Amino acid sequence: MIETYDARTVNVIVSGMVITGFAEGSFVKVARNAENFTTYVGAKGEVARSRNADRTATISLTLKHTSPSNRYLSELAKSDDTFSANVNDGSQGSIIGGVDCWVSKQPDMEYSDKITSREWQLVVPELDVAL
Repeated sequence: MIETYDARTVNVIVSGMVITGFAEGSFVKVARNAENFTTYVGAKGEVARSRNADRTATISLTLKHTSPSNRYLSELAKSDDTFSANVNDGSQGSIIGGVDCWVSKQPDMEYSDKITSREWQLVVPELDVAL
């Protein structure tokens, strides 16, 4: 059976707004900030593990500098309010994200004779993954 992935079916929704104007190439990345378990090895090689309570994650969005969503994310970054952020993959049916998120910082700004990109970092305090 052939499976098909279509980047056009991946949608990022931040506080109810669909983000648009993604840069070419990799445009969204979700990464946990810690491993699920910490490994402990004793002096004689006995192995134990402890569950890490850190459920935080970062959603990285790479937008063209001409994207209208830059203005929207900039306004969220200036606000003290938190918001929901979700990545929905229509090809695979997965939803990844969480609530009470915030923008960690404004992206670096670079200008060129070509369209450049802006990378936004959204902090997710407790990542929910539905694959």
